[in-house]
Amino acid sequence: MTTFIWIAVAIVLIGIYLSWTAGRLDRLHARIDAARAALDAQLLRRASVAQEVGTSGVLDPAASIVLYQAAHEARQAEEDHREVAESELSQALRAIFAEEAQLEAVREAPGGEQTVAEAHRRGAPGPDGPSLSQRRRTGRPRRPPAPGGAVFSAGRSCAVPAGLRDG
Repeated sequence: MTTFIWIAVAIVLIGIYLSWTAGRLDRLHARIDAARAALDAQLLRRASVAQEVGTSGVLDPAASIVLYQAAHEARQAEEDHREVAESELSQALRAIFAEEAQLEAVREAPGGEQTVAEAHRRGAPGPDGPSLSQRRRTGRPRRPPAPGGAVFSAGRSCAVPAGLRDG
């Protein structure tokens, strides 16, 4: 009789564990779907803005064609090819706006200063060098080290006691 009770307890515990795991997987699936939808929406916004800039006549004709084509392909890409299309759109944006003449043309258009500032904040190189996100990827410190301090890989600084400093 005790063997039967232990088997029943084991089956109940396994059932509880499987139910808990199924709930976690369901919540994970919902989070993945929400994240995918957010990424798709962001890609469509980027591609729409890129198409508007490409057809606005602000850029030179070759840059406009390249930008419009990359944006159109990003908007029409199937789900399996969205990552590649987004990368190609990013490459086209970086290539076009790496030239100072293109940046100046966009700046002179109405709302251009805000567009350039937003693009620079999101990762496109600007006239002042790499953007904030590009500097973070290179591992440069985000703030200067404390006097007599050390900078760690996360960009944080701390004071080093005098007895432990080199030299």
